[in-house]
Order: sequence, then C-alpha cells, then structure tokens
Amino acid sequence: MHKVASLAKRWLLGTHQGAVDDAHLASYLNEFVFRFNRRRSRSRSLVFYRVLELAAGHDPARYRDLIASPPNRRAGPAVAVADALADRLWGVRFDTSEAIVDRALEDAPGDRSQRTGVTPQLARSVRQALDDGGHRDVRIVVSGGFDAARIERFEAEAAPVDAYGVGSSLVRGANNFTADIVRVNGRPCAKVGREDRPNPRLRHVD
Repeated sequence: MHKVASLAKRWLLGTHQGAVDDAHLASYLNEFVFRFNRRRSRSRSLVFYRVLELAAGHDPARYRDLIASPPNRRAGPAVAVADALADRLWGVRFDTSEAIVDRALEDAPGDRSQRTGVTPQLARSVRQALDDGGHRDVRIVVSGGFDAARIERFEAEAAPVDAYGVGSSLVRGANNFTADIVRVNGRPCAKVGREDRPNPRLRHVD
C-alpha cells in the first residue's frame, strides 16, 4: 500500500507537476490505477486494438442479458463471460448497490440488512460458481463503499476476494458520485439499482 501511494504521489508531482484539481482527483486516480495495473504489459500501446479484437472475435452480448441471468444474477454472467474469454479473462468485478440485495442472495437465510450490497457471502457464491465452471484462475474484484475497516472485515471472514476498489475512500470531502447512463433517446436503460430521477435544478443543454 505504501509503495502504491508513493508511486501515485511521484506520478502526480512529476507528470502533472502538482497541478491537480481536487474536483477531478477521482479521475486522476482512475488513470493511475489503469497505468499501475498495466505497468508490466508488453503491449500498452495496443489496448484499443485488443478491445476491437475481442469484440470482433465473439458473438454480441446484450447488456440486459449480462445483468439479469437468473437465478444467480452475479454468478451467471461471470461464468458466461469466463466461458467466452477463457484464459484471456483476468477477473470479474461486482459493485452491487448497498440499497439492494443481489438476486444470488434473495433466498439466503439471515437478516436482509446483512445481505445488501457486496458481501462476503456474495463473493463466495460467485467464487463457487466460477470454480464449478472450471475457472479457478479468474479473480474476483469488489468495489462500492470499501474503506480500510470494511476490507479488514472481509479479510477476517476469509472472503474469496483478490482485489478491492477503494477510490471513494481516498478522496477528501463530498466528492463521492457516479455517472450512470439511465436513458438513451428516451428509452430507459439503467442497470439494477439505478433509475432516471428528474431534478428540477437541472436543465437540458443543446
């Protein structure tokens, strides 16, 4: 952790000469994480080409099919993607809203408040499904409201998680927000846990 923080500081001071706006800190951190995760890649200049190559080499998948695969909303798509990409898939990430219970845990015992959002139980469910499908090398990444205390709780419960997304917890002040596409050309297309919420303070700009 100290190594990553040191590298991030050096990158901000060196590449950006310290000219960093707090309002866009999350964007800087996203770029740094991308660069850090691909630091040993031999084909960093071919990222866009690889995306096109993967898109052309696989059958199209509808978004609604990826987010809704009963009876297990998370494990179903995870296994389907792992089957399609085989050893080219590094990992899967889930970011279930803390306001809802993932379909994989709808019928699980226990209080509902202990099943909302991303939980150790959800991680185990996906891990088991991946392993049963022959994808033991596929990693699990979780995000959504994670800080040091929550990560410690997951580790104490031996949750099968390989990486944690902690962007929001690194930002000072009230800068925690998301930008989700909820409507395209008048057609609702929000993912589960999101919806179009009209705001009288906003106005359309041509």
